[in-house]
Amino acid sequence: MGNFMVLGLPRSGSQIITGWIKSQTKDTEFYLNLEKFQEAETDGNYLIRREGISLSEDDNWRNVGDAKIFSMLRNPWNMMASHVQWNKGGALYKRKGRACRLWNEYYEEYLKTDSDIYFIIYDKWVTDINYRKKISSDLGLEFSDEQFERVPGSGGGSSFDGTKYDGKAQQMNVLKRYEQVDNYSMNEFKKSELGQELKNKWNHICDLEEIKELKIK
Repeated sequence: MGNFMVLGLPRSGSQIITGWIKSQTKDTEFYLNLEKFQEAETDGNYLIRREGISLSEDDNWRNVGDAKIFSMLRNPWNMMASHVQWNKGGALYKRKGRACRLWNEYYEEYLKTDSDIYFIIYDKWVTDINYRKKISSDLGLEFSDEQFERVPGSGGGSSFDGTKYDGKAQQMNVLKRYEQVDNYSMNEFKKSELGQELKNKWNHICDLEEIKELKIK
């Protein structure tokens, strides 16, 4: 079945996708960070998740033996809306700098044809079962959507809905979160040079992934 390393961006679906991957593995030990994994003794399969690391500043993510490394990219406006909501409607500037820098860093890695990271586009994963089947096949897994409708409780669940939709996650409006947050900081971000830059990069992903319907208008 193999070993896996998840490199997640906060508020970008890494918890739910990690759970979905893990449900398709057998006898797999889960570690929340690399340090705990390195301290552990394991003879079986493992799944490690690291959250919010810089690919350029932290080379430890490469030191995972034969593990398959995967990450995900989400619509950056939705990601930032979730940051605002998670911060109880607080000012976006408190999270914007690092969150956007990391998103850009992972985007540049996604564009590389020789990247060591297998990228999952969260918004496509949510909407397309055939895409989910392809991911399972590419990662050498036996496809199952058993955990697809789950909302993990760790981290408080969804920034907007908590765990209210656990077991019926498809009812959440995860593709249009940026339309749900109507406050000064989010509106200014969308109009800013940075916000427009991320919009253009996301729309480029949508063209490459053939999900034009998920472009930011």
